[in-house]
Amino acid sequence: MSTRFAKGLGDRSKRPVIEGSAVVTRRIRFYGKKRGHRHTGSERFGVVGEAIFFTVLLAVGIAGLIAMTVNYIVPEWRANRYFRPTECTVLGTEVKVIADRDSGSASDKIWYQPLVYIEYEVDGERYRAKTYDAVGRGYKSREKAERLIEPFQPGDTFACWYDPFDYRRAVLVKGYSWWVYLFFTLPTAFVLIGTVGLIWTAISSGTSLERRAAIVKRATGVDWLEPDDLIQRDAFPAVPRHEEIVNSPGTALAYRLPIGTQPGWKLFFLGLVTLFWNVLVLVGLFIAVRGNITGTRDWLLTALVVPFLLFGIFLVFVFFRQLLVTSGIGMTRVEISDHPLLPGKTYELLISQEGKLIIHSLVARLVCEETATYRQGTDTRTESLRVWDQEVYRAEHIEIQPDRGFQEQTQMRLPEGAMHSLATEHNSVQWMLLVRGDLEHWPDFERRFPIIVHPPTSPPEASG
Repeated sequence: MSTRFAKGLGDRSKRPVIEGSAVVTRRIRFYGKKRGHRHTGSERFGVVGEAIFFTVLLAVGIAGLIAMTVNYIVPEWRANRYFRPTECTVLGTEVKVIADRDSGSASDKIWYQPLVYIEYEVDGERYRAKTYDAVGRGYKSREKAERLIEPFQPGDTFACWYDPFDYRRAVLVKGYSWWVYLFFTLPTAFVLIGTVGLIWTAISSGTSLERRAAIVKRATGVDWLEPDDLIQRDAFPAVPRHEEIVNSPGTALAYRLPIGTQPGWKLFFLGLVTLFWNVLVLVGLFIAVRGNITGTRDWLLTALVVPFLLFGIFLVFVFFRQLLVTSGIGMTRVEISDHPLLPGKTYELLISQEGKLIIHSLVARLVCEETATYRQGTDTRTESLRVWDQEVYRAEHIEIQPDRGFQEQTQMRLPEGAMHSLATEHNSVQWMLLVRGDLEHWPDFERRFPIIVHPPTSPPEASG
């Protein structure tokens, strides 16, 4: 393999070095650290922390869904669909205190349940029940509970509905409570945020190890390549495949490089979290405002809603900012004259930018990042270092019209003795072109275009 850059991951005198890879040994840290272009951190603790957070959200949401389904949704649904009609006689009424949140609290902390004593007949047998609706709802206002049972005078006859599986259960009022389904969004939001968060955590945590391992497996597997390519694949099994990069021809040069980041997925997950977080906040805000209007204030709920609301507004701002970057700024394209690349060679580049934009500066940089993943005890850590960063193109004071985009051709030379691209289970060397735009009236953007650098010559034959 070719020699490494003079710069590397830290002080090489304090750790072993394997040519073409990096083995890093340091003490365990429970936090991330950044020194210039160097990033370190405990991947295990970060992933575990995120997983625990989203698992708690998911568990709380599932518990809430189960509780609301069992106590509210199912009883109302069964009463409306399966309860059978009959006639009943009113025996009496009552307003019952069903909840006292704090012993000795003020009256606005007490809930009242309207109850009607009825008698009805099913299959020749008479039954008595103390009921009103299917869920036994309580009210903060005693006057409201009294108004609900006021029409039911003792001795009067009314229609009622009984449970065909339990004749002792009956209701006087059918229908669905809209507020139940409004509150249903709360645990649903927790479930969706927890699920999306766990999926995102699993995907992001598996990128550095599993994906690299998969690349290596694919690289050593049999595929539909030309014989020369198969020989090269066997000779350099740790060099990533470049077929996905050269499968799109360019308009002016040989190949169009694929963009390395996926802003659409990022926008989707951010939008999903923003939506359900703000649904949760709006429900809490509605409850708090209604309590303040009716005089049944819940100061704890009001105090909790304020920071949640502020964070929801921040999420909306971040979402729309990302939306502007993703959709408002036009497409960036990079074409290259040849691929894969070789150290010391010069290549033609085509930089293209679309959209109605005023650009202060458009810069393309050739970047190489080295990453080492290692274990210390039960902790998995990842350390990254940008070992090469060179500006290969710069344009300033550009005004792009929507009917015609901006494009310009330039040259790029790879440094002599550059380390080739590498993808193993624990180490990687990634080359890319970074295109960054400094815009007027728009957020700045940066887009990555991965490239593959091959070793300059074939490896020496093994001696006999």
